[in-house]
Amino acid sequence: MHPPPPARRVFVVIGLAVLLVRAQSVSQQSHRHIVNRHGYCIWYGQCAASRYGKYNCFYNSPAKPFAQNKELFDLINSTCPEYISRTDPNSSTSCCDAAQMKTLQNEMSIAVLLFSRCP
Repeated sequence: MHPPPPARRVFVVIGLAVLLVRAQSVSQQSHRHIVNRHGYCIWYGQCAASRYGKYNCFYNSPAKPFAQNKELFDLINSTCPEYISRTDPNSSTSCCDAAQMKTLQNEMSIAVLLFSRCP
């Protein structure tokens, strides 16, 4: 059973915060040409793992469409459906791949267990 939409947003924010904290530092050379505008990503995919968790790959390019990737589409739809365009789902883009979404869901499951008991 899924938590109600307001609680889901809290879980998504917590999960994204965990991913931000775990984001891998990129080299100084990668910082030279960072594009900071709407529709661009700072990471995509997971490059490495350590005893502390998985690290995201630096990716400073436009977000990728995911409508044709059924696994990723289903993961995003179950975790944060507000990121899927209801008028044109084929135009939806993401800065996360399926592996990152699975990590997000796994890390959010702990918060779901804790907060689902709150009144």
